Amino acid sequence: MDTRINDFIPTAIKLLEEAAKPNNSLYGIYEGNEIKGIYESYLSQFGPMAIQLGMRSTFAVYYNNENKGDGNRKYILELIYKVVSSKTSYNHWIRDILCSEPNFAKEEEILDASVALKRAIRTFSLTSKNDNL
Repeated sequence: MDTRINDFIPTAIKLLEEAAKPNNSLYGIYEGNEIKGIYESYLSQFGPMAIQLGMRSTFAVYYNNENKGDGNRKYILELIYKVVSSKTSYNHWIRDILCSEPNFAKEEEILDASVALKRAIRTFSLTSKNDNL
């Protein structure tokens, strides 16, 4: 588990660096030259939520178009998708998680990717979480 997390961290850092480019689909996580602090919170919440509610419920919350927060939680799912290098399309991957029987190995990989992203995002300059409120 920890080995896979460590293997995922360079990919996570690269994805977060590339997200700073205006033509990147994840550009919305940035405010100027900093990542919005709310995304560190979303990453920190992902694992505990998945453990408490289950992976399907967590994906449903993060995929919901009606996010009431200051950021778009869908960016977290897209980052996780890119870290695990799924062989399917993003939409198919989401549908697979939401509609298939639970798969412990796949869920563990997703949790490991979220931890790698959480560790990686802490190496970047973040806006104050209070600025996003």
